[in-house]
Amino acid sequence: MHRQLTDLDVDQLERLFTAATALLVEGPGRSAFRSGSSQVNAALAEAVMVGLLRRLETDDTLTPEAATEAVTSLMQQESLSMAISRATADEEAVRTRLGLSTRVFAGA
Repeated sequence: MHRQLTDLDVDQLERLFTAATALLVEGPGRSAFRSGSSQVNAALAEAVMVGLLRRLETDDTLTPEAATEAVTSLMQQESLSMAISRATADEEAVRTRLGLSTRVFAGA
């Protein structure tokens, strides 16, 4: 869909990505992408980044503390566990984790 980055504002994407990663470094740190282990969980990382980027796209006032609270809240969502642990490429799992993350970060 966007493999060539056509019709996208690459400068805005870069600004958003830089802001999101800075918030994660200053806030929850490495734990934002790890679910109960020392290894990065790619599905969780995807959910955190998508939810955070969507939030920053509409409101860039999020603090590192609020980002930490949002990540903590996301990890406590009961339906997240299945969406990041089994059949993570399944459309329903993707829809579930991205929806949860978007809602959690929107409320942060």
